[in-house]
Amino acid sequence: MKVVCIENSWGNSRHLEIGGIYDVVSTNTINHSKGFSVNYIIILTEPWTSLKNMEKRLHNKMEIWVDKNCFISLDEWRKIKIDEFLNLSKLEGNLD
Repeated sequence: MKVVCIENSWGNSRHLEIGGIYDVVSTNTINHSKGFSVNYIIILTEPWTSLKNMEKRLHNKMEIWVDKNCFISLDEWRKIKIDEFLNLSKLEGNLD
């Protein structure tokens, strides 16, 4: 499954690019002792060498765990973009 990054401001999502398309290796859920669960997507990517040096990436791909809330499916992303295009076309048509 392919996913699109929509949030990269916390956790391992900081290694990703907004709008970047990533292949899901697997998913996992971690149940915390405080009574809540977090759903993770595991992707294979080249992370930054460090989060302080966001100009250089590692040469080898690594599996990183990222909260599922940082992604939408590629199909959802495409639908959003098509809807944005159609709405823009309608607006431009009303301006004439």
